[in-house]
Amino acid sequence: MNKSIGNWYADCEDWYVLSVPSNREFQVKQLIDEQTDNKYKTMIFCRDLIHCNQKIRKKIRKSLFPGYIFIHKHVNKILDITSNILPHYYIKPVTFDGIASKVKNDEMMLLLNNSNSDGVFQISNYYKEKDEVKIVDGPLKDFKGIIKFINEKKHKVNVEVTLFNRTMNLSLGIYEIRRES
Repeated sequence: MNKSIGNWYADCEDWYVLSVPSNREFQVKQLIDEQTDNKYKTMIFCRDLIHCNQKIRKKIRKSLFPGYIFIHKHVNKILDITSNILPHYYIKPVTFDGIASKVKNDEMMLLLNNSNSDGVFQISNYYKEKDEVKIVDGPLKDFKGIIKFINEKKHKVNVEVTLFNRTMNLSLGIYEIRRES
């Protein structure tokens, strides 16, 4: 399965992960992209969060995998480039038995299909009370219910489900549900 990412198509095969110093992944990716004129496909998967500080709410972007950059196919070329431009950083591929490990196709498909073209998982603020949703994670996966209450600050929802002929209210993370289509 292919998905359009910006001006290129990225299939879910042949993705690798580079380990870089934590909290330096954006800086390293930018340097790689600049040095290669964006010739190679690199991704940092992130999520947008609402951060509250003294009643001031602002959107911040955090890496889902701090210290990791996803590279499509050309991991050895990227390593050569980074060793020249960033010799003081410790950058290496994630390996198994000394060989750069590929990301599983189904895992990469999940990441690509659920993020935008920049690899960002957006804030799920399009839910509203009385929406019908499906639970997509946890022990009650695939159960359906109705949103009764949304706590935007904590990214939690209260979902009413029917279980054993009884109506129950569950407190779930906003990322554990999807709108029922």
